[in-house]
Amino acid sequence: MLNPDLQIRSLIKRLKHVRQGFKHDLADQKRSLRKARNQVQHNFTRQSRRFEDWSHEQQPSGGLAVSLGLLVLGGVGFWAYRNLRKVHNRDSLQSAPGVDLSRFCGKWFEIAHFPGKHEDVAGMTLTYTLQPDNSLDVLLSYHDHDLSGPEHTQRKHIWIAEPDNRSHLKKQVIGPIGTDYWILEIGKNYEYAVLGTPSRKHLWILSRTPKLEASCYESIVERMQEQGFDTSKLLMVPQDEHAPVALSSHLQGLLEHKQQYFKGKEHDKHMGPKGEKRPEKRPDKHPEQREGI
Repeated sequence: MLNPDLQIRSLIKRLKHVRQGFKHDLADQKRSLRKARNQVQHNFTRQSRRFEDWSHEQQPSGGLAVSLGLLVLGGVGFWAYRNLRKVHNRDSLQSAPGVDLSRFCGKWFEIAHFPGKHEDVAGMTLTYTLQPDNSLDVLLSYHDHDLSGPEHTQRKHIWIAEPDNRSHLKKQVIGPIGTDYWILEIGKNYEYAVLGTPSRKHLWILSRTPKLEASCYESIVERMQEQGFDTSKLLMVPQDEHAPVALSSHLQGLLEHKQQYFKGKEHDKHMGPKGEKRPEKRPDKHPEQREGI
């Protein structure tokens, strides 16, 4: 039978050997990783220099750097093209000058629109309300499919995108993120309005009444074609021609002002120069006596 002390010493020796082997393996792995890292850095530096030389000399040298260079240049070019296109679209699209948002507010009937989220709807109306900070709240009301379908409502928030141009608006998508929402045209008496986006992907034609005169609609379509919109995509929105028409907030204010004015005039008729009430004139009971008969 082996001596237990010898067995223990033999086991300790083996454990030390195994631990030493782990240390060597770990050191080898660290050296390998360090070598691989240095090699990657060296290759990256070398390829970067080759790309710089190629970009200066404008002579392709092949290899990964060229592929990466072409990929980067292609990406930058595409990004620049998209941004230049957006800038061109914005610069070439004319919007309505001198928009008075207080007059723009009120109820509108949607006459036609491009296909989108609210595509298969009827009786679409939009009611804009001006807020104290000059932003707008809009209430959308519409029916599914046709006028007999269920009615839905939805609220959106709109704000001025450019302080010096009140026709350039932003419509809330989520949180502070908004999409372009421009007033492209507006009638002289704010009887119709055309809204769209610089990308020409969205277009809305609105009217204060459920029906817009054919001549007015056709002239709008023609002008939108000149602005670069594909008006063949316009979809007509069914409307109830007998739907009640509300005055715009601006016209409602003017009407109330006029009513107050005439009330004041009527009040002044019954007041004297010092503010006292004039005595009522009573008709003569015997006009023949006044005439000396």
